[in-house]
Amino acid sequence: MAKIGITADLHIGNPRQFSKYVKPGITDRCINVLKCLRQMAAVDLDALLIAGDMFEHPRRVNTEITNLTHDTLSQFKCPIIIIPGNHDRPKSDRLHCATTSYDNLEGVTVFSKPEGFLFPNIDSIIVGIPYTTNQSSLETSINNASVKISRWDLPK
Repeated sequence: MAKIGITADLHIGNPRQFSKYVKPGITDRCINVLKCLRQMAAVDLDALLIAGDMFEHPRRVNTEITNLTHDTLSQFKCPIIIIPGNHDRPKSDRLHCATTSYDNLEGVTVFSKPEGFLFPNIDSIIVGIPYTTNQSSLETSINNASVKISRWDLPK
């Protein structure tokens, strides 16, 4: 049986709510969220799904938070699927956003449009629909969602 970790609404870098600064640009909430992710990385997961709003602001993430998040995600030994939410803005918007840089990290897939991620060894597909402001084409996009073949083979 596959073990898939799922999380959402991390809002890394949110300085306004439920947190205090522990140093300039870094809040205690940010540190705690990344600590929880590191604990998930220590579990023998077959995949991690981050279902929206990984960051609080799509383009206002400081370098230290970006580096801490990169280091944390690098600890996972399984594929990571990031489905951007309304705070992340998918890369198809043609604007740089915080989640796009993680698509270049080994083992990470960031959905830029409605698509699927195939796990051939367990005969399963995760289908994700990232946030979009273009609601009129959403239904068509979902119906035409492409399947992205995984580089990873998960155990049965």
